[in-house]
Amino acid sequence: MPDRSRMRATAVQMRYGFADALVAADIKAPPADLAAVAPLAHRPFVDRPMPAVVAADPARVERWNAFAQAATAYATLSPLGECVVRANPGAALRLLRTPVESDEEKNAIGGLGTALTGCVATGAPLSVNRFALRGTIALNFYRLAMAPRVTAAGAN
Repeated sequence: MPDRSRMRATAVQMRYGFADALVAADIKAPPADLAAVAPLAHRPFVDRPMPAVVAADPARVERWNAFAQAATAYATLSPLGECVVRANPGAALRLLRTPVESDEEKNAIGGLGTALTGCVATGAPLSVNRFALRGTIALNFYRLAMAPRVTAAGAN
C-alpha cells in the first residue's frame, strides 16, 4: 500500500476475512463427521451495556449503536452459515475455494441452492449479499471443522 494509506474494515468484515483465510490455509477437505459436533453458539460479539463515557458523547453513541446493530445482524445470520455447512460441507468448501466476487463464486453459490432453501424457514425473508453469505459460511465452516467431536456416549 502507498505511504499514509489507510484500510478500513468493520469487525464483521474482519471476522469473515480471517475465517476465509483460515479455511484456505488449514482445511484441505470437507469434514465428514459434522453430526458429531454440538450445535454452535451464535451470540453477538458485543453483549455488554454501553459504557457511561460513550453515552456522554452523542457521536460515540451513534458509532456504538451502529456497531451493536452489526453485531446483532451477525448473530442473526450466523445460524444460516452453520446450517448450510452442515447440510452440504462439500459445496460450502467449493464456494470458499473460489475467488471473491468472481463468476466462479456466483456459480458456487448457485450450487448451495438446496442447502440454502433447506436452511431458511418457509416464508421467511432472506436478504443477504454475497459477501455476508460467503463470510458466514467461512466462519461457521472453520468453527465446525475445528470443533471437538462428541462420541455416541456423549464424551469427548
